[in-house]
Amino acid sequence: MTREQFKARATTLQMLRTQAELIKQEIETIEAEIKSDMTATGESVIEDDDYRFRFTDYTARGLDQKRLKEERPEIYAEYTTDRAAKRFSFYIFS
Repeated sequence: MTREQFKARATTLQMLRTQAELIKQEIETIEAEIKSDMTATGESVIEDDDYRFRFTDYTARGLDQKRLKEERPEIYAEYTTDRAAKRFSFYIFS
């Protein structure tokens, strides 16, 4: 890849990430409005022929890894695994 191609890809990537962030913010705003309306009306499901929104309570069970590591390090060590991966990063310096 030439420097010009690299620069063009970086510029395009920067532009697309900016657009994605704006879209993400807009999605979050609309979702917050819908949740607020559903909470205000006490509805947990709203639907029509094309869409369904659900906003319901649920309970998730999780493992307190920090506590397990502190109180039972032998069990923590026995059941933890390492995963190798590559991380792609893009930095904007201007």
